[in-house]
Amino acid sequence: MINIAGRTSDSFIFPADQATAYRYLSNVPRLFALMPHISLISVDNPQEMRALYSSTELKSYLFEVYCDVQVVLDPDEVLLKIEPVDRLPAIPTEASFNKASARGYFGCEVTFFETEIDETLVEYRLRMDAQVPRPTGLRMMPARVIERIAQGITSGRMQDISRAFAENVVADYLALANAAPPDESENS
Repeated sequence: MINIAGRTSDSFIFPADQATAYRYLSNVPRLFALMPHISLISVDNPQEMRALYSSTELKSYLFEVYCDVQVVLDPDEVLLKIEPVDRLPAIPTEASFNKASARGYFGCEVTFFETEIDETLVEYRLRMDAQVPRPTGLRMMPARVIERIAQGITSGRMQDISRAFAENVVADYLALANAAPPDESENS
């Protein structure tokens, strides 16, 4: 088995007040669409979802990690959590010559802090953990070497996801805000 695990944390300035930032980021399906390598593949209800981490490594090997999550919104604490769950149907662990897939665990915690101006400091932590089978195309490579390579790649992927998430959230929000029709009260 190959351990695919990574954690990262970061922050960014969201260009709106805290209530707007919380409302925007509480649209979890939209958040998954803004993360590279992670896609939402099913939504059983608005609070439980299945996501897929997918990445081709070493130009040949596809790794897929299916993660079942639940959304926990706490408006009183201005907190958003995406937590792993095991209630959705099982995911078979599979390996072929150049592909491996398994169930894994993904989590995210987002906190929102007001600033002195009309912006919000958003702090977030991402984590993922999975044990995927070794693709048969890698069977001749020593396990220790594979683990070291996998750890380096996963750490890099988590950083990529984190950076792109912050950039994509701000860009998407600004595009939505600029496309919104003018407020009717401004025309009176």
